[in-house]
Amino acid sequence: MDLDVSHLPVQTKGPGAPIWWGQALMMLIEVVLFAVLIAGYCYVRVNFAVWPPPGIENPELVLPTIGLVVLILSCIPMLWSDKASRAGNRKAVLWGLVINAGMALIFLAIRWREFLALNYKWNTNIYGSFIWSMLGLHTMHTIADTLETLVFIAIVLTRKVG
Repeated sequence: MDLDVSHLPVQTKGPGAPIWWGQALMMLIEVVLFAVLIAGYCYVRVNFAVWPPPGIENPELVLPTIGLVVLILSCIPMLWSDKASRAGNRKAVLWGLVINAGMALIFLAIRWREFLALNYKWNTNIYGSFIWSMLGLHTMHTIADTLETLVFIAIVLTRKVG
């Protein structure tokens, strides 16, 4: 039995598109995951008189602050790329994506240094478990977004978009 789908639109945007629901549900999963981690951290924290536990130094905040600044500034080329895509300027879209991917790689290098600077491991105690879990999940999220940006760069370079 053949099914005639010629009347269906080639492309759908918004809640009518399955990819929209996939993205929305993925964001919900990520929000819930980080909320559970943060709630667990806060719950465990209130049961300790001294936090972080003895033997763990307070983390140095210079590298994380630089990483935060890089992530915030990476919004600029993506906004530029978004405006360029709406205007049909493929070259500007490509440059915005490339700059964003470069900034993401800079952030990942900073995060790597953050991991090396930690004076405890994920299995040292509960504090280490929470910190490594939060940093690890955020790092994996950043890696996934960086790979997605690289895919977009490939799509723009191969001219597979209108």
